[in-house]
Amino acid sequence: MRAMRGWPGGSLSDLALGRRKALLVLSQSFQEIMAMSSHHDYILEITAQHDALKPFAPENGQPLRFAIGDAVIFTNEFGAQFRLRVTGFYRPTGLSGMYVRGARYLLDSSSPWMPVAESSLRPDNSA
Repeated sequence: MRAMRGWPGGSLSDLALGRRKALLVLSQSFQEIMAMSSHHDYILEITAQHDALKPFAPENGQPLRFAIGDAVIFTNEFGAQFRLRVTGFYRPTGLSGMYVRGARYLLDSSSPWMPVAESSLRPDNSA
């Protein structure tokens, strides 16, 4: 247990200190809590940026580079490469942070529901 200096009445354990911090958060006014940033606010912000700039196909007037059935090499964020095929296009019905960040393609990967951006794909000419 860690003692908290200057605490009236003695010391606080880590657990007690955590409970005290939780009570402080819960005692904040509703307006203070609502003013905090949220995932929803982030999605609204990046959606507005996307709608203003239209940085990705097809919204920018350019066609998508790949069609369903095309053989591609997908490079993930760690640099690992996988030979896959395009199985579909990602078309969300509501707000989607992934879509506004460029995710357009569905692949025959171990996560076929997870869309990927065109920038992470290149043609697989060996297929």
